[in-house]
This record gives sequence, C-alpha cells and structure tokens, in this order.
Amino acid sequence: MSDYIKKKDVLECLEAMKNANKNSDDRYIYAKVIQQVEDMTASDAVEVVRCKDCKHRYLSGVGKQYYVCDFLDAELKDNDFCSYGERRC
Repeated sequence: MSDYIKKKDVLECLEAMKNANKNSDDRYIYAKVIQQVEDMTASDAVEVVRCKDCKHRYLSGVGKQYYVCDFLDAELKDNDFCSYGERRC
C-alpha cells in the first residue's frame, strides 16, 4: 500500500531545512528542490473509511450475528469500504 503525504507538509519541512542551513550552495539546492516539489502534480487520493470504523455499520442476524450497513445489502468484513463511509465519533 502506498503512503501519501501532504505536499504542504513536505514544503514546510524543506523550507525549515533550507533556513537552518548556513551554506549558500546548500540553500540554493534546497530552493531548487522546493521549486520541484511545488511543480509536482498532486495525487488525486481520498481517505477511505473502512466498514469497521463506519457509523453506518450495525450488528444484525439471529443466532449467527454479522455486520451490515445502512447502504449495502450484504454482510460486511472489517476491511470493506464504500463511498458512503463516515467515521464514527
């Protein structure tokens, strides 16, 4: 699974490293790296809410109990997810 990071966080980290460095050649390199990161296209990624953490999941069944969802008419597994997922508080 890929790890996604926020571009803003990377830029803040690089900026802090650049400002902490006294060598002008190194500061120039940091400035070039910062420019490269700023020019990168961001990934179109969204955080998903797994069924095990969703507020729409509830226990159902008589005898053998299982989890179902307000939106899906199926037995749920913990790692399932859908576009309706909302994190429980």
